Amino acid sequence: LGGTGAANKLSDFETGTFTPVLTKSGGSSVSISVTSATGTYVKVGRLVTVTFNLNVTPSYSSAPTYWLITGFPFPVNVGIGSILGYNNNNATSFAGRTETGGNNALFFANLASGTAINSFWTVSYETNS
Repeated sequence: LGGTGAANKLSDFETGTFTPVLTKSGGSSVSISVTSATGTYVKVGRLVTVTFNLNVTPSYSSAPTYWLITGFPFPVNVGIGSILGYNNNNATSFAGRTETGGNNALFFANLASGTAINSFWTVSYETNS
C-alpha cells in the first residue's frame, strides 16, 4: 500500500482492543462501580484512533480534584488531536490532557458522587510508538 516509492509505503497498521479506566486525582478514597468499559483502536503509522464506551458510577465523600480516563493503548507524542464524545451527565465538562511520563488521559471535573456516567468516545492522537 502506498505505491511504488519506498517512502510512501504504509508499513505500520494495527487494530486491537483495550480497557478504559476511570481514576481520580486528589480528594478522598473513591469506590467506582463499573457497568461496562470496552474499547477498540486503529493505529496507522503514528496516528491512533480509539473508540470506547465507559459506563461507571463513582462514590466518594470528598470530591477529587479531577477525574481521568486512562488505559489508552499507546502513549501520546503530541497532545490529543481530536475528541468526539457523548455523555449522559450534563454537569460534566471534558478536555484533552497529556499526563507527564508519556501517559495519556482525558480528564474532567464535576462528577457528583453516586451519578452514573455513560459515555461513548472517539479520540485521535499522535504517538511516538
